[in-house]
Amino acid sequence: MTGVESTGRWARNRRHWEVTLDAQNLTRDGQPAALDRQISLFETADVVWAMDQLEPLAGARVLDIGGGLALAAVLFCRRGARVTIADISLPRLQRARANLERLGLADRVDLVVASAEHLPFADASLDRLFSKSVLIHTRLGESAAECARVLRPEGRAAFIEPMRRNPFVNLYRRLAAPAIWREITTYFGPGEFRTLAHPFRAATRQPPRRRLGFRAFHFLGFFAGVFQFLVPLPAAFRIAEGVLLRLDRILFALLPGLRRRAWFGVLAVGPAGGGKSVADCPGGRRR
Repeated sequence: MTGVESTGRWARNRRHWEVTLDAQNLTRDGQPAALDRQISLFETADVVWAMDQLEPLAGARVLDIGGGLALAAVLFCRRGARVTIADISLPRLQRARANLERLGLADRVDLVVASAEHLPFADASLDRLFSKSVLIHTRLGESAAECARVLRPEGRAAFIEPMRRNPFVNLYRRLAAPAIWREITTYFGPGEFRTLAHPFRAATRQPPRRRLGFRAFHFLGFFAGVFQFLVPLPAAFRIAEGVLLRLDRILFALLPGLRRRAWFGVLAVGPAGGGKSVADCPGGRRR
């Protein structure tokens, strides 16, 4: 991508997020009355697993990259963390502030206008990093280096990104998703996860060593999204997601290559020898 193309994409990206204030990111203005439902529907299996990798969270300082509407921040606050949201969109941060005030959490969350490529934090200053569906919109090498720079040597990070090879998701992307997504998005494959992992893996050459791992989520699980996006019903979504997760685990065990066709991948970073075990990181060895 040339410098001109990168600049144009960044400008389109920013314009999109300045008018996209709904939890589904479909350029509709979300209804404030649905906040509790939005938070519940955001708490998917991949998000829960990623947050589990960041434990212990009580008292930790978490940077939520691109966390505009504060849905993840609310979940982190409920686990005892203090959160900073960095987002390129001031309107999304303003909606985040309103959401947090409604829930009485405004004093637990700081808001910063910033991009993933230029994080305004000192080296090794943050305990935890988290993002979901954000780095697909960034210059990945730069944002990965920034994330590695600001994370403490003993810190933990979890990055959830949509992948490019799920046939059901790709059909949706072609037929129903906003056209702008194709202009501002680079979906992940093994190469992108290797790029994201590289600065963290490089840091393992000096103690304290770091553990990198990967887990795939949602092959058939994509269809639970009917109750997440089309007919938002948290109870029905939980049931559908639970059933389809079990089916996906069976499929992934029988056909390990199918993990590359999952909807989401989660890259987890943590101190070696600590935390829960994770699957192989793409392009890396088991740790």
